[in-house]
Amino acid sequence: MDDNLTYSSSTGVNWLIHDEGQGMFCLLCRKHGTSNYQNKSKKCSLEPAVRFKRKAVEDHANSQRHAAAVIAELVNRVSTFEEVRKIQDPEDEVYYKTLLAMYRIAKEEIPNKKFTSLLAVLQQLGLEDIKYFKHRSAGSIREMFLLIGSVLNSQLLDDISRARCFGLLTDEVCDVSNKEQLVTFVKFVHPETGKVKTAFLASRSLLENSSSVDAKTISDALVAQVEDAGIDKRKLASFSSDRASVMTGKRNGVASRLRAGSKTLINVHCICHRLALAYGDANDTISYIK
Repeated sequence: MDDNLTYSSSTGVNWLIHDEGQGMFCLLCRKHGTSNYQNKSKKCSLEPAVRFKRKAVEDHANSQRHAAAVIAELVNRVSTFEEVRKIQDPEDEVYYKTLLAMYRIAKEEIPNKKFTSLLAVLQQLGLEDIKYFKHRSAGSIREMFLLIGSVLNSQLLDDISRARCFGLLTDEVCDVSNKEQLVTFVKFVHPETGKVKTAFLASRSLLENSSSVDAKTISDALVAQVEDAGIDKRKLASFSSDRASVMTGKRNGVASRLRAGSKTLINVHCICHRLALAYGDANDTISYIK
C-alpha cells in the first residue's frame, strides 16, 4: 500500500496526506517550494502541516505563498505552450526558407551534405527560426531533394503539355559506372511567356533491356522517356543529335524511326557538335595546334 494519499479540498487545493498521520502537503506549493513572506516558514510545502481543520485549509488557499505557487505554475505552463507556439507559428516560413536554401544548393551543384552547415550559417546570420527545422538526417534531406525535383518536373510537364509542339535533344553518355545512358532534353515555346525554353527531361540506361546500342534501342528509349513523362508524342516536331550514323541514318537511323510517327519531324544537327567538327578541321591546318 502507498504511504501517501492525495486529497482535493473544496477550495480547489490538492493535498498530499501522509498515510501515517504525520502531516499533509499542498502539492502545488511543494512543487514550487514556496514559503511565507514574513517568517520564511515552509509549512505545507517542504514541511508538513499538522492542522487538519477546514479553516487551516481555507487560510492556506487564500495565502500569498499559495497564490505565488499558482502564478509559478501558470507561468510554467504558458512557457511550454509559448515554446510550442513559437515552433508551430513560423512552420511554413521555416520550411520555405530551408527548401529555398536546398534549391539553391542543387542549383549551384553544391554537395547535399553541405546543407546542414548552410543552415547553421543562416542561423548565425539572424534567421533564428531555422533552429526549429528538425529534419536534418541524411534520409530526410534526400527525400526533400527528391521532392523539389518532383515538383519542378511536374511544373515542366504541365508547361510542355500546354505547348503546341516540342523538340528533343539527346545524346549518349557514360556515367561514373561506365553504363551507357541516354540523356534527353526537351525544347518548347512556353505557353505563357512565349519564350523558347530548354529543360532536362530524363535519362535512361540503354543496355538495361538490350545487348547493343543501336538505332532501335535508342529510339525505343526515347519513346519510353516521352511516354513516361505523359507527353503527347504526336506533338514531337524536331529531333537534334550529334549526326552520328546511328542517329541520322537515312533508312534505319533514330530520326527516320521517329519520323514514322511524325511525318513533319525536322532533323537538326546539334550546333555544338557542328562547331566541334569545325574546330577539329580548322586545327588541322594550324601547325602549332596540329
